[in-house]
Amino acid sequence: MEVFIKGSDEERVFGAIVYKADTPDADGEWCTAEDIYAGMKSWMRAGHPLRLEHKGDSLKDVSLIECVQAEQDIIKGGKVIPSGAWYVSVYVGASQEALWQEIKNGGAVSGLSMGGRATAAEEE
Repeated sequence: MEVFIKGSDEERVFGAIVYKADTPDADGEWCTAEDIYAGMKSWMRAGHPLRLEHKGDSLKDVSLIECVQAEQDIIKGGKVIPSGAWYVSVYVGASQEALWQEIKNGGAVSGLSMGGRATAAEEE
């Protein structure tokens, strides 16, 4: 996971791209910007549950701070969020100290998951 902003121990906020448009993911799948928007909207309406690396239940004491789909390239934390990408930042509460330390120290955490599911469209 490429962390874009990382707050202090006092602030405990970090941001990352959830999904880039038209870019293959770890499974070789990809989505258009329109597909990403639909998924983002659905996730927000469902109460924006966050999971760690697609596993387990929603994280407790982790709160959404920002959620945006870039209409054009955005610079955040000195890095580019490309047009069409979905970006979030979250607050990591004190009860998730191990998670905060991994994020802060660039540990093995490779991503947050919105827990979505999709079906590939059939090509004609």
